[in-house]
Amino acid sequence: FSERYQDSTFAHVVKLDTAFAEGDDGGEACLGAIVDPGYILTTKRCASQQPQTISFHNVSLPRRGVQSTRYHLTADVALLQLKTRLSIDNQVTPACFWSGDASTVAGFPNLQRISRDTLTGGLRVQRTKCPLGGRERCYGDVKRNSTAGLVQIQAVSNYRQHPFVVGLGRGGDGAMLEVASIAHWIQEETGTSVDGIDCALRYAQFRQYDDRVTAHRAESYQSIQLQNAHFAPIMANGYRVSIGFYTEDPTRESVVTYACYGTLLHRQYVLTAASCLEEYRNHSIIVRANEVTKLTPAKVGEFRVVEDSHYLDEAYVARVHIHPEFSEIPLKNDLALLQLDVNEFSFEKSFKPACLWPRDSFKLQEFQTSGHGPRRS
Repeated sequence: FSERYQDSTFAHVVKLDTAFAEGDDGGEACLGAIVDPGYILTTKRCASQQPQTISFHNVSLPRRGVQSTRYHLTADVALLQLKTRLSIDNQVTPACFWSGDASTVAGFPNLQRISRDTLTGGLRVQRTKCPLGGRERCYGDVKRNSTAGLVQIQAVSNYRQHPFVVGLGRGGDGAMLEVASIAHWIQEETGTSVDGIDCALRYAQFRQYDDRVTAHRAESYQSIQLQNAHFAPIMANGYRVSIGFYTEDPTRESVVTYACYGTLLHRQYVLTAASCLEEYRNHSIIVRANEVTKLTPAKVGEFRVVEDSHYLDEAYVARVHIHPEFSEIPLKNDLALLQLDVNEFSFEKSFKPACLWPRDSFKLQEFQTSGHGPRRS
């Protein structure tokens, strides 16, 4: 399908109209990130210049007046409260903020720094591509060299690109201040949730489509082909199993409650969390394996992916081996092995046990975590 196109690269960023808007103070001209329709996040230095209005990258949009300023007690940030609330559309859209563990930002291959040109006062974006083997070091370099403007990543959700502001201003160590450290303050002052998932869902309709589904883009329109979305229609979870417990129900013969996940290590053994088994220690246990998930694009209002999962194999548990030094309080050695009955598991490329690391050393550059314990985790 085709739709009207307008570049929204800077839709979440505003220019602060100060006495030094063209960089006359020898430093960088000031900008801010839109938090919600009523607030702009900026640095203390920029807020101290007492901007009376803000303006947008799209020069056809009218300036908006600044009513008051709220300074963070210790961090180099401030919030500007606007006199009138912004109207949200694809040219004026609040930013999302990376409010979780800031160290996870190093997993993204591309970092973007948005700043203002000191001569023209216009907005510009500088892109840094970080190599796979050195992303953490690359992110550290960007932090040290990006104390003016803001740094962001682009996360893809629902076929669209969402700008997540990672940091701005200057932290106590002289490097860029990560917004994860002030996310709670932003939420308290504005009353707006800074949860990333909430933000992505709230403003999805205004975000720009990801390049992978954009077949053609001209000055005023674009052609979208959702079949180019980067996902496999079939996902096979080769070693994860679902663990169920038979419980009594007066109205039915038997009820299976699936409460834990586990990792298949061998045809007859599953590794799981001992704490997950405590509540069901005296119940019969069944394991479902060889999960296949089918993903189908479906249009219900906005385009989304419909997920349909089922398991192809199952086996009963003959014995449960809890780690001999397992302790719930404090939690220690939270491991258990489930020994399966004789089964007819047929291993193939998409269904096979996981391997155990055979060495004591963990001197590796890259890890993946997998939370196969309680289903709630």
